[in-house]
Amino acid sequence: MYPLTGPDFWIWNWGDGTIDTVTTPDACHQWTTGGYYNVIMCVYDSIGCPDCDSSLVIRVIDNPIADAGGDQVICRGVTTQLNGAGAATCLWVPSGIVSNDSICNPTVTLQNDAIITLQVGDQYGCRDTDTVVLSVAEVFADFNVGSSFCNEDSVCVTDASSTLNSNGTLTQWLYDYGDGDTLVGANVCHVYSIPGLFTITQLVIDNNGCFDTISKQVTILPQPQALFSINDSVICTYQQVCATDLSTSTAPITSWTWNYGTANSTYTGQVPPCYVYQAPYLPSYVVSLIVVDQNLCVDTHRLSITVNEIPQANFSWNTSCESEAMPLNSTSLAGDGPINFCEWTFWVGAANPTIDNNCNTSYQFPAGNYPVQFVVGDINGCLDTIIQSVQVDSISELTIFPGDTTICLGTSVDYQVEGIF
Repeated sequence: MYPLTGPDFWIWNWGDGTIDTVTTPDACHQWTTGGYYNVIMCVYDSIGCPDCDSSLVIRVIDNPIADAGGDQVICRGVTTQLNGAGAATCLWVPSGIVSNDSICNPTVTLQNDAIITLQVGDQYGCRDTDTVVLSVAEVFADFNVGSSFCNEDSVCVTDASSTLNSNGTLTQWLYDYGDGDTLVGANVCHVYSIPGLFTITQLVIDNNGCFDTISKQVTILPQPQALFSINDSVICTYQQVCATDLSTSTAPITSWTWNYGTANSTYTGQVPPCYVYQAPYLPSYVVSLIVVDQNLCVDTHRLSITVNEIPQANFSWNTSCESEAMPLNSTSLAGDGPINFCEWTFWVGAANPTIDNNCNTSYQFPAGNYPVQFVVGDINGCLDTIIQSVQVDSISELTIFPGDTTICLGTSVDYQVEGIF
């Protein structure tokens, strides 16, 4: 450079493709990537004569990249590991939130939301920062259930749990019923096999893995045991069925409701009346007893009874004379079983009645009217009886006394008849 003109402007070539022209000897530049850069500085005087220096080589160190981890939701009061990275040295600010401000992977236990920054630095003094948002979530377990139930009743629970975080969703429910049985689901039911005091525990979990538990007690009351006997389980339609209560209960029974299996056969009280079924008949009926104790616990007992329709006894006869046997033929109709038994009584009221077991028979009566009893039975042991009055005519004992025994053709003669008609 010519000493009389002096410097006029400077051109800096920074080695990364950037060239700056300045009017002062001082210049600044920021490289975007690390590496070695040959910096050339040329100074020009007022007539354009340059002087250059290319001896300067600058090493640019890449900045560390701080990584505090992604924003996350953590459970209130639950210790959570943070995974910071980016350089050899770490510093979490503000101080006092994490377990150790000066390590990259501290733990954090929060009661409220927090925003914390990770500052990292290397041995060259290069630094970087990253910020993470920590949102606190909390689950509040709760469910609705009654306090006492009867044994054999369904004990149903209804979930009433909630979550603190607006993005929190309850995803899992587990109920321990305290008798070794566990059920999964928000609303479930369970039947205890024995009475007693049981603790139901609910575990509820949200989509963030936060959980909570709550326990409630229920009392399972003993069930009354409904039981009764009947006089016979197979009867004929004319027979009555009688029931006898045999129920037992820890708590006093306060109600008995009986039904003999028909619409109009419901009775209350410990001792029900006997019952006779009416036509039209069903092949069988279910007799039931419902008992209720003072705790309103209920039990039911049922017995089946077969009702066989009886045969319909009947017979035919015709008026006969005392000198001959009167035919007597059964015209009976079978019930629910074929007829296998017949019995005639000749006759009702006789001093020494004659018994005949043929279904079709005959009998010689003296003259007069006689009540004849006919009984039929079937293979089910069902019987029916009919009594009909039969009529027997006497033999006539007559004597004829004629008038003239010799008469003319075309004339009449009178006869006199005497005797028993």
